[in-house]
Amino acid sequence: MRSLGRTSLCFHLALLLLLAVVTADDPSLADGGRLIDPKPSPKPTPKPMPQPNPKMPHPNPNPNPKPMTPAKPEPNPIPDPDAKPQPKPMPQPDPKPTPEKPNPKPQPGSLPVYSLDDIGSDRTNPKPDPQPNPRTNPAKPDPEVKPPLCTIPPFKLK
Repeated sequence: MRSLGRTSLCFHLALLLLLAVVTADDPSLADGGRLIDPKPSPKPTPKPMPQPNPKMPHPNPNPNPKPMTPAKPEPNPIPDPDAKPQPKPMPQPDPKPTPEKPNPKPQPGSLPVYSLDDIGSDRTNPKPDPQPNPRTNPAKPDPEVKPPLCTIPPFKLK
């Protein structure tokens, strides 16, 4: 019973701490959480723009500027002698199947010649000896599996 009181006290203290942090971060909640100001602040009036004085000279001294034309690229740019040439990508060779060479016939009195493929394939993937799976024979019950201690008959609705 006492632990429930401590838990509740800790929960409420954490809530108060969270509320204090939120009100410190948000000034609108610091005044009691009012969302609408009782006295709305007056909106600032925009200052009128000064009218241009007709006697003052125009800010742009040239009244007829030249129209801007887009810059045209040079027709034949001069190559830079110091520039490095662009490397061309290497062409990818097409994978072609290699023709299998027939094994030479062993001569009498010489040792047989084996390739690395023949030797490596025998050692890297040895075939396991076939062993019978003990679970495939359902006639023998597994001695480790024990029957349930208590069986409850199914409930029948009337």
